[in-house]
Parts: sequence; C-alpha cells; structure tokens
Amino acid sequence: MLRLVKVSACDQNGALQVTLRLHTGPLATADGGLVLQEHAEFIVTLPASPLSATTVEVSHWRFAGYPHVLQGRQLCIFLDPAREWDPLRGGMRAYLNRLWFWLRDAAAGQFDASRAMYHAVGGVLHRTPNTPTLVVRVPGPDRRIQTGYLIARTENRLDLSYSPRPEGGAIRVPVVTLAHALPLGGGFTLAELLAYVDNPPLDHQRMRSPLAVTQSSGILTTLAASASRNPDGSPQYLLLAVPHPAGGPPHLLGARLPAPRRGRAATHRPRAGFRAGHRRLPHPL
Repeated sequence: MLRLVKVSACDQNGALQVTLRLHTGPLATADGGLVLQEHAEFIVTLPASPLSATTVEVSHWRFAGYPHVLQGRQLCIFLDPAREWDPLRGGMRAYLNRLWFWLRDAAAGQFDASRAMYHAVGGVLHRTPNTPTLVVRVPGPDRRIQTGYLIARTENRLDLSYSPRPEGGAIRVPVVTLAHALPLGGGFTLAELLAYVDNPPLDHQRMRSPLAVTQSSGILTTLAASASRNPDGSPQYLLLAVPHPAGGPPHLLGARLPAPRRGRAATHRPRAGFRAGHRRLPHPL
C-alpha cells in the first residue's frame, strides 16, 4: 500500500520533494537484514531535469551504517545512475518498483557490505576540485598515529613517505588510523569530521551504541605539532585511514587546511578528498 503524505514546494533549483508512506510490514526480515517498521516514510526528490536521477532518502538515522545507505540517509538504489537511470523506461512506476525491491533485498540481508563501494566513509567519494593527487606506494608503520611526509613531485601530485628527503622540503602530515568507520561521511568542516570520529552512530541491529573512542583530541594535538614544524605559509594536511566495517583494507581520506586559517581549524571547512583521496589502499597504513 502506497500513500502520498506530503508534496513540498519546488526549491531554488526547481526540484520537487514528495514524501511517500509504504506498508513495509509484509517484508520478511532475515538475520543481519535491515529492520523495517510496519510503515515507513521516504522522501523522493524529483529534479527539475528528467535527465538527472531521482533520489530517495529517509528522515531518520536508523539505516545509518547499513550497506548501500549513503551518508546515513540516502538509499543507493542505483549503483550507477549514469547507466541505470532512464526516465523514459517505466517512469515513476518503475522507480517505485525498484525502491520496493531494494527494501525487500535489504530486509532479507542480501547486500554484501564487503563489496559496497566507499562504504567506510558515508558511501560517497569525497573530492574537492583543484586539490592535488595523493600517491601512496607503501604501507606505513603499524601505529594508530604516525607522522608522514608529503613530497611534491609536480604541481598537482604529492607522494606520501615516512622519511623526509635529505634536502628537506617535505610537508609533515599526521596519518591517523581510526577505530571505526564513518558511515555518515566526513562532514563539511573539521568540527563535523571530528564529531563523526568521536561519536559513531548507534548499532541499531543490537539497539546499543558501540564503544566510543575519543580520538579528536589526539588528532588536534598532532595537527598542531605538524603545523608548528611545517614551513611558513604551507597548508596543513591530515590523512585518515578509515577501517571498512566488513573488514579488508581501509579507505584513505585526506583533508587540507589552508595556512591562514590554521588557528581556526576547528571551524574551517577542510578540503577533504584528494583526487585519489577515497581510494581503497592495497595494505593498511
């Protein structure tokens, strides 16, 4: 059973939001599957252009951390919208059927978390235009917080090393291995990033909060130490190795704080995600 709950006015980009309520009670839930209530509401966003894919999300955090849930709320019902979205094939009926099949498979535990792309950091690629490519050739020492060095190979490329070049010129960078994944993503400011690092979402399958590990203080301390040792006027970088919730190699997330704003790093927007910045590493750092 489908019910139209609300239709919002178009936003400044011409997108229309529609809230729908589905009777999800009949969907069978298996061990490890997504726990659904008798009825569930979903916010469907219809872009102004039919060439842009329609998206669907929820207004709560109960799905956060589940495979194919982006940044805690958006349902990834298209693995590749550029190929799978076709507004001329079936219209809204086909889209709603796809949403229903996604819910059916999620409740039945059919999604493999180990194969969910970028699942460790909100399920999305963090990328900031005009930031350099970061190249990592070898794994780092097995430490939670490690000092690395970024060596400029070209204007648009930095290589990560764990021993500075004899002639100097390398930029110090903290390399931190986190205690857990970041299912809500990296945020838009350093303050948001540190909040996600210290406060993982609830484990809703067991209805408890996982053991919180305070890591932000150590990250800020090592950031300050690196900034004090780097050349004047150079940006401060931060690298996070984020564990995948299903095991396997971690993901690498990079952020850059411009030099003039180091003293206000807690509120500045980090330039998170080099062009290689959300790539699965061949080995743990």
